[in-house]
Amino acid sequence: MATQRNTLPGYTSIKPYRQGNLSAFCGLYAALNAARILCPDKANDSAFWTDIYNIAVSNLSARRSLKNGLSDGLTYDSWKVLQLAIYEELSRRLDCSLRMRPLVRRPHRRKIDPANSIETAIDTGRAVLCALCGTLDHYTVIAGYTPARWLLHDSSGIRWINRASTSIGASEGKRHWIPFTSVVLLRRVEKRA
Repeated sequence: MATQRNTLPGYTSIKPYRQGNLSAFCGLYAALNAARILCPDKANDSAFWTDIYNIAVSNLSARRSLKNGLSDGLTYDSWKVLQLAIYEELSRRLDCSLRMRPLVRRPHRRKIDPANSIETAIDTGRAVLCALCGTLDHYTVIAGYTPARWLLHDSSGIRWINRASTSIGASEGKRHWIPFTSVVLLRRVEKRA
Protein backbone atom coordinates (compact mmCIF):
# COMPACT_ATOMS: atom_id res chain seq x y z
CA MET A 1 0.00 0.00 0.00
CA ALA A 2 1.48 3.35 -1.07
CA THR A 3 1.60 6.17 1.44
CA GLN A 4 0.39 9.55 0.23
CA ARG A 5 3.22 12.08 0.51
CA ASN A 6 2.82 15.77 -0.28
CA THR A 7 5.84 18.08 -0.23
CA LEU A 8 6.85 21.49 -1.43
CA PRO A 9 8.69 21.45 -4.76
CA GLY A 10 12.38 21.35 -4.01
CA TYR A 11 11.96 19.33 -0.82
CA THR A 12 14.11 16.49 -2.16
CA SER A 13 16.52 18.56 -4.28
CA ILE A 14 17.32 21.53 -2.00
CA LYS A 15 19.29 20.50 1.06
CA PRO A 16 18.66 22.70 4.12
CA TYR A 17 21.48 24.75 5.56
CA ARG A 18 22.76 23.16 8.76
CA GLN A 19 23.36 25.15 11.92
CA GLY A 20 26.19 23.29 13.66
CA ASN A 21 26.34 21.74 17.10
CA LEU A 22 27.12 24.88 19.08
CA SER A 23 24.65 27.21 17.41
CA ALA A 24 21.36 28.30 18.99
CA PHE A 25 20.36 30.02 15.73
CA CYS A 26 17.81 27.45 14.55
CA GLY A 27 15.33 30.33 14.15
CA LEU A 28 17.61 32.15 11.71
CA TYR A 29 18.32 28.94 9.78
CA ALA A 30 14.61 28.06 9.65
CA ALA A 31 13.85 31.47 8.13
CA LEU A 32 16.60 31.02 5.52
CA ASN A 33 15.67 27.41 4.71
CA ALA A 34 12.01 28.30 4.21
CA ALA A 35 12.99 31.05 1.75
CA ARG A 36 15.44 28.79 -0.10
CA ILE A 37 12.84 26.08 -0.68
CA LEU A 38 10.47 28.70 -2.13
CA CYS A 39 13.21 30.27 -4.30
CA PRO A 40 14.81 27.30 -6.06
CA ASP A 41 16.44 29.53 -8.68
CA LYS A 42 18.65 31.04 -5.94
CA ALA A 43 18.82 28.07 -3.55
CA ASN A 44 22.38 27.05 -4.41
CA ASP A 45 23.90 30.54 -4.62
CA SER A 46 25.92 30.37 -1.39
CA ALA A 47 27.35 33.91 -1.77
CA PHE A 48 23.82 35.31 -2.02
CA TRP A 49 22.64 33.44 1.10
CA THR A 50 25.80 34.32 3.03
CA ASP A 51 25.00 37.96 2.37
CA ILE A 52 21.40 37.48 3.58
CA TYR A 53 22.71 35.66 6.68
CA ASN A 54 25.06 38.57 7.44
CA ILE A 55 22.20 41.07 7.04
CA ALA A 56 20.10 38.98 9.45
CA VAL A 57 22.90 38.91 12.04
CA SER A 58 23.34 42.69 11.66
CA ASN A 59 19.59 43.09 12.18
CA LEU A 60 19.75 41.07 15.41
CA SER A 61 22.73 43.10 16.57
CA ALA A 62 21.00 46.42 15.83
CA ARG A 63 17.97 45.27 17.86
CA ARG A 64 20.22 44.07 20.72
CA SER A 65 18.98 40.50 20.27
CA LEU A 66 22.22 38.95 19.02
CA LYS A 67 23.83 38.02 22.35
CA ASN A 68 20.71 36.37 23.79
CA GLY A 69 19.94 34.78 20.43
CA LEU A 70 23.38 33.19 20.30
CA SER A 71 23.24 31.78 23.80
CA ASP A 72 19.55 31.05 24.38
CA GLY A 73 17.91 31.11 20.95
CA LEU A 74 15.36 33.62 19.72
CA THR A 75 12.08 34.49 21.39
CA TYR A 76 8.96 34.17 19.21
CA ASP A 77 8.75 37.95 18.88
CA SER A 78 12.42 38.34 17.92
CA TRP A 79 12.09 35.44 15.50
CA LYS A 80 9.11 36.98 13.71
CA VAL A 81 10.78 40.41 13.48
CA LEU A 82 13.87 38.69 12.06
CA GLN A 83 11.77 36.79 9.51
CA LEU A 84 10.13 40.01 8.40
CA ALA A 85 13.53 41.70 7.94
CA ILE A 86 14.89 38.73 5.95
CA TYR A 87 11.84 38.45 3.71
CA GLU A 88 11.68 42.19 3.05
CA GLU A 89 15.35 42.12 2.00
CA LEU A 90 14.80 39.08 -0.20
CA SER A 91 11.74 40.70 -1.77
CA ARG A 92 13.89 43.71 -2.72
CA ARG A 93 16.54 41.49 -4.31
CA LEU A 94 14.42 38.89 -6.09
CA ASP A 95 11.82 38.89 -8.85
CA CYS A 96 9.27 37.79 -6.27
CA SER A 97 7.90 38.84 -2.94
CA LEU A 98 7.97 36.62 0.15
CA ARG A 99 4.95 37.16 2.38
CA MET A 100 4.32 35.76 5.82
CA ARG A 101 1.17 35.43 7.87
CA PRO A 102 0.17 33.56 11.02
CA LEU A 103 -1.49 30.16 10.68
CA VAL A 104 -4.51 31.36 12.60
CA ARG A 105 -5.69 34.74 13.58
CA ARG A 106 -6.85 34.95 17.21
CA PRO A 107 -10.64 35.14 16.77
CA HIS A 108 -10.65 32.05 14.57
CA ARG A 109 -8.45 29.67 16.60
CA ARG A 110 -11.30 27.45 17.74
CA LYS A 111 -12.89 27.25 14.31
CA ILE A 112 -10.04 25.65 12.36
CA ASP A 113 -8.35 22.27 12.23
CA PRO A 114 -4.68 23.29 12.50
CA ALA A 115 -3.34 20.06 10.97
CA ASN A 116 -5.64 20.49 7.98
CA SER A 117 -4.59 24.14 7.67
CA ILE A 118 -0.91 23.12 7.59
CA GLU A 119 -1.65 20.50 4.92
CA THR A 120 -3.54 23.08 2.85
CA ALA A 121 -0.67 25.55 3.19
CA ILE A 122 1.81 22.97 1.88
CA ASP A 123 -0.57 21.90 -0.89
CA THR A 124 -0.76 25.54 -2.04
CA GLY A 125 3.02 26.02 -2.04
CA ARG A 126 3.53 27.67 1.35
CA ALA A 127 6.35 26.78 3.72
CA VAL A 128 5.29 26.39 7.35
CA LEU A 129 7.69 27.76 9.97
CA CYS A 130 7.12 26.77 13.58
CA ALA A 131 8.59 26.09 16.99
CA LEU A 132 8.75 22.51 18.17
CA CYS A 133 8.43 22.70 21.93
CA GLY A 134 8.67 19.81 24.34
CA THR A 135 11.40 17.30 23.55
CA LEU A 136 13.21 19.41 20.93
CA ASP A 137 12.75 23.13 21.76
CA HIS A 138 13.63 24.00 18.18
CA TYR A 139 12.53 26.21 15.25
CA THR A 140 12.01 24.35 11.98
CA VAL A 141 10.21 24.28 8.63
CA ILE A 142 7.42 21.85 7.82
CA ALA A 143 7.79 21.23 4.08
CA GLY A 144 5.60 18.17 3.62
CA TYR A 145 3.42 15.53 5.19
CA THR A 146 2.19 11.97 5.05
CA PRO A 147 -0.78 10.61 6.98
CA ALA A 148 1.61 9.65 9.81
CA ARG A 149 4.38 12.28 9.68
CA TRP A 150 5.26 15.96 9.32
CA LEU A 151 8.24 16.18 6.93
CA LEU A 152 10.81 18.77 7.96
CA HIS A 153 13.33 20.90 6.05
CA ASP A 154 15.50 21.29 9.11
CA SER A 155 18.81 22.84 10.13
CA SER A 156 19.60 20.07 12.63
CA GLY A 157 19.02 17.25 10.18
CA ILE A 158 15.69 16.14 11.64
CA ARG A 159 13.78 14.67 8.69
CA TRP A 160 10.34 14.12 10.25
CA ILE A 161 8.26 13.92 13.39
CA ASN A 162 5.31 11.63 14.06
CA ARG A 163 1.97 13.38 13.84
CA ALA A 164 0.59 11.13 16.59
CA SER A 165 3.20 12.43 19.02
CA THR A 166 2.68 16.09 18.04
CA SER A 167 -0.05 18.47 19.16
CA ILE A 168 -0.78 21.87 17.67
CA GLY A 169 -2.04 24.62 19.95
CA ALA A 170 -1.77 23.07 23.41
CA SER A 171 0.76 20.54 24.70
CA GLU A 172 -1.85 17.84 25.50
CA GLY A 173 0.91 15.70 27.04
CA LYS A 174 2.45 14.95 23.64
CA ARG A 175 6.17 14.58 22.98
CA HIS A 176 6.15 17.53 20.55
CA TRP A 177 4.01 20.65 20.86
CA ILE A 178 3.65 23.40 18.24
CA PRO A 179 2.23 26.60 19.79
CA PHE A 180 -0.25 28.51 17.60
CA THR A 181 1.73 31.70 18.21
CA SER A 182 4.83 30.23 16.56
CA VAL A 183 3.29 29.04 13.28
CA VAL A 184 3.98 31.25 10.27
CA LEU A 185 3.02 30.52 6.66
CA LEU A 186 5.41 31.81 4.01
CA ARG A 187 4.46 32.15 0.38
CA ARG A 188 6.15 33.34 -2.77
CA VAL A 189 4.29 35.87 -4.91
CA GLU A 190 5.66 36.76 -8.33
CA LYS A 191 6.15 40.45 -8.99
CA ARG A 192 4.14 41.92 -11.84
CA ALA A 193 6.04 43.19 -14.86
